[in-house]
Amino acid sequence: MPSKSPAENKSEQIAADIRDAIRSGQLHRGVLYSSRELGERFGASRTPVREALLRLADLGLVRIERNRGARVLGPDGRGSSNCAACGCCWSRRRAGARPR
Repeated sequence: MPSKSPAENKSEQIAADIRDAIRSGQLHRGVLYSSRELGERFGASRTPVREALLRLADLGLVRIERNRGARVLGPDGRGSSNCAACGCCWSRRRAGARPR
């Protein structure tokens, strides 16, 4: 079996670090984080961070928002859409604003 390249190892490590930060609450559910911001936080360039975010999106921990970053869905894959119970989304709709 071929060994992994250093870049693959780096993106896997960043994915594990981001996953742990989500599970521990250091990265907050519903918040949009840029790859640059996460790269600075975890000491990596944007490329391995993007690769890590794609892995985490496959697991349902984040949702990639094109040209914006990744939104944390939470440690269980349930996103901020569960906030509907608080009424914030409904009040925006009643006011005529489009939901995001």
